[in-house]
Amino acid sequence: MATGQDVNGDIAINEYGRNQFEKDVKLMKELGINTYRLSISWSRVLPEGTGKVNEAGIDYYNFVINTLLKNDIKPLVTLYHFDMPLALANKGGWMNRESVKWFTDYANLCFDRFGDRVKIFLTFNEPSIEMFFLQTLFDAINNRQMPSIPASEKYISEHFAHIHHLMLAHAQTVNLYHKKKLGGKIGITYNFMLCDLDSTASESGKASLNTVRKVWNNLFMDPVFKGSYPKELFDRLKASQYGDIQEGDMEIIKSAKTDFLGINYYGVNMYHEKPGAGFFGLVNGKNPDKPEMFNGYVNPACSSGNSRSRNK
Repeated sequence: MATGQDVNGDIAINEYGRNQFEKDVKLMKELGINTYRLSISWSRVLPEGTGKVNEAGIDYYNFVINTLLKNDIKPLVTLYHFDMPLALANKGGWMNRESVKWFTDYANLCFDRFGDRVKIFLTFNEPSIEMFFLQTLFDAINNRQMPSIPASEKYISEHFAHIHHLMLAHAQTVNLYHKKKLGGKIGITYNFMLCDLDSTASESGKASLNTVRKVWNNLFMDPVFKGSYPKELFDRLKASQYGDIQEGDMEIIKSAKTDFLGINYYGVNMYHEKPGAGFFGLVNGKNPDKPEMFNGYVNPACSSGNSRSRNK
């Protein structure tokens, strides 16, 4: 498209255009791509989040899946990618314990309609990003407040039920998938964060960095693969007070056998010490490179020496 053309963003990659998608899949096949990851929109198949199924949405995803398979490309389906249906968000979203049933019912629909051909499912994509970035942003906008991004320690603590309900939904969905014996695998995708701190940090700042690493990399993963929340964070975030953790919940979480872990990695999160800052005493900062960049090192050489040793 030429600069200055009279265009808009109504049509982007145009995956919904069937002719265009078929052409794109042929290109993928020519490139030797053997797997294509897609995310199902919960609202597209269940407009209200529960209840009546939108058969047109089911038909669309059947077309996508069948087109991929005809070209010897395996569909890898993500069930949830930051898109809680508005009707359910208005009922509290993940803060509502009913969200566990909402999600497992939606997942069951997907297994029944697509599980005969889809053999790799993911329950959630990057749950920490939704919690620490998107949800806190939306809540701030709705309350006409300035957002704290990433979410403050206070926000995470008071919304621990969001984390717990999502972890419980993951566990119940994994158990449901295995019970249905569809002959595939189910996992979760997480964005691991390599966190670093500027060289002027105090011992207190370094201790805060270790906490932040656990918040990013263990808070959502330990329940999946260890069956429990990190004790240090569980206590600090007052999970027993705010988490809506009921009798039998942790046994369900522990019982789920997740088949695999998907890893998304973007770069180093740079932090600077700022006593009293909401995110465990740290604030996001730019890296020491030229040019400066928010999301970690531009120059790989900057990860050598002291910086690398702090991340082992």
